[in-house]
Amino acid sequence: MITARPAAVRPQPGRPATRNRRTTMTLNHTLRRLPATVALVAALIGGSAFAERSEGWLRDGASAYSEWIYLERGDMVTAVGECDWDCSDLDLYLLDEDGDVMDRDTADDDIPVLAFMARYDGWYRVRTHMAGCDGVCVYTTDIDAY
Repeated sequence: MITARPAAVRPQPGRPATRNRRTTMTLNHTLRRLPATVALVAALIGGSAFAERSEGWLRDGASAYSEWIYLERGDMVTAVGECDWDCSDLDLYLLDEDGDVMDRDTADDDIPVLAFMARYDGWYRVRTHMAGCDGVCVYTTDIDAY
């Protein structure tokens, strides 16, 4: 049976069809969280030798650091950051013991994801940086090493 689309979504002559703003916002929010969800599921399935959750408040331009993590060559580490609705840009950096950046997610979003395989034995830590926030924002960073 063929049915017509409801009048609410039927395009009007000379005007393109539009989506419901709320549906579009929800879909965009879900798609932005997909990489974070995939990284967390992978860490849970594989088990984790190290897990840490950092949470707190950061103002625009401020940073927080995780505990040091010792990785052997070939070990994997995943880190997923998230911040509240006042935040527009949260970044993650994976640093080695010399402070060199091994991996980074500096995309203009508020859910950064890192997935890194250690190239050499050593100490590493994650830097969470609030790159864009209106005031003081709440952040969470989940780190798993396996």
